[in-house]
Amino acid sequence: MGFKALEAGITLELKLTDAVFQINADASLLEQVLINVIKNAIEATPPTGLIEITTNTQLSLLEISNNGDPIPVEIEDKLFSPFFSNKTEDRVSA
Repeated sequence: MGFKALEAGITLELKLTDAVFQINADASLLEQVLINVIKNAIEATPPTGLIEITTNTQLSLLEISNNGDPIPVEIEDKLFSPFFSNKTEDRVSA
């Protein structure tokens, strides 16, 4: 993922705590979710943009943010539909 971001001129900044926190989740499913979210962040971030991945052990929180355009309000309710996409051809990676 880091290489793909670098190719696009995007900075991937990790702000991870040293402490470890534990959650109950299927590791392989969680890994796939993280891959998809980071891939989407890369595709939605403008060249020379920034993606931050932050952890907070106090809150058991993992946050992924970017400085791309915000999600339009009119599609927010569709975000978790399995086959929904608002990507245009120029924003889809190979």
